[in-house]
Amino acid sequence: LMGVALSERQKCMLIHRFSEVVLLLDGDDAGRRATDHIGEMLRHAIRVRVGMLPGGRQPDCLRADEITQIIKSAATLDGRRP
Repeated sequence: LMGVALSERQKCMLIHRFSEVVLLLDGDDAGRRATDHIGEMLRHAIRVRVGMLPGGRQPDCLRADEITQIIKSAATLDGRRP
């Protein structure tokens, strides 16, 4: 994804190619709202985990080890840890 939108085509591709996705969008308000919206769109078809970025940070500004840690600790959309 680029930005905060998930197109219908992207949604179909994710659902048909993967059994699980980890959403890792910007940590600002728009990114958090988009995470909620996109997660709801996908969670009935595939497992959705959410990686929360601290304090408004952006994924492209994180080091690889920070991304790895966020993904490892990502909660499933219903709040359960993997």
